Amino acid sequence: KEGMGFFGYVFLLIVVAFSLVGILKTFETDLINHFPEIEYIFEILDEQLIYVSESVKNIITVANDLMDSY
Repeated sequence: KEGMGFFGYVFLLIVVAFSLVGILKTFETDLINHFPEIEYIFEILDEQLIYVSESVKNIITVANDLMDSY
């Protein structure tokens, strides 16, 4: 029995989530023009993207420090 396994599904979920965020950010102005009540969703999304980018930078820094210590 072969399948993607747990980590395969986690990776797929991450890729799909980033794709959806990319699509939303691409059409942000058009969506806000048609649906002005969803503007707060994009404000929350922008704030969360800042947190995610800082977390990724921290993970890269920790990985580099671990590699340099060996």
